[in-house]
Amino acid sequence: MHDLQKRDPQQLEKWFTPESVVWIPPANPVKGKNKILVLFRAIFSRYKELNWQIEKIFEVADNQCVYFSSSWGAFRNGSNYKNRIVTEILFNEKGEITNLSDYFKDTLFSNS
Repeated sequence: MHDLQKRDPQQLEKWFTPESVVWIPPANPVKGKNKILVLFRAIFSRYKELNWQIEKIFEVADNQCVYFSSSWGAFRNGSNYKNRIVTEILFNEKGEITNLSDYFKDTLFSNS
C-alpha cells in the first residue's frame, strides 16, 4: 500500500509477474506485469489526488488475504472522490502478487 500511495507505476513493478492478474472494475481483468502497470498509469492519470488507508486485514490462507480500505481524493476535473474497497489478494512464495481483485462500495466513480 505504501508503494501504491506514491502513485508511481515503477514503484509497483516489483510486486507483479508476467502471470499476475489484476481486476479493478469497471475495467476487465488484466494479465501480465506490463499491462498491469499501464492500467495503474491510466488510473493515476484520472486523479489530481488519490489516497488509500487500510482499515482491516483478514488472512484467508498462508498467501491470501482480504482487506478493507478507504480511498479518497479528487479527480482531475476537480470533483471529489471517496470510496470504500474490499480487496482480495493472493501472493506467490516470493511475496509477489499473483491475483488482486477489488470490489467497490460505490461504483458511480467510474462514470466521473
